[in-house]
Amino acid sequence: MEAIHAAFSGAFSSSSSSSSPLNLSLVVLGRSHRLVEFMKVGTQITVSHELLHTITTLLTSPIPTGLRVLVVGT
Repeated sequence: MEAIHAAFSGAFSSSSSSSSPLNLSLVVLGRSHRLVEFMKVGTQITVSHELLHTITTLLTSPIPTGLRVLVVGT
């Protein structure tokens, strides 16, 4: 979880210090199937609620004005 927070924090801080007219940062969440912890509970399979909550929170958090962040999940 800390690595995901660090990636988003880095994207926000690198965009704000850039003099580029694009002001665009890229966050790649690669191998997302390996990030998710699958747990078998009876006949159902669930995923790590903590990870999903972290990603949802980061994706919906407000981005500083004038910055753009592109998030790609594979």
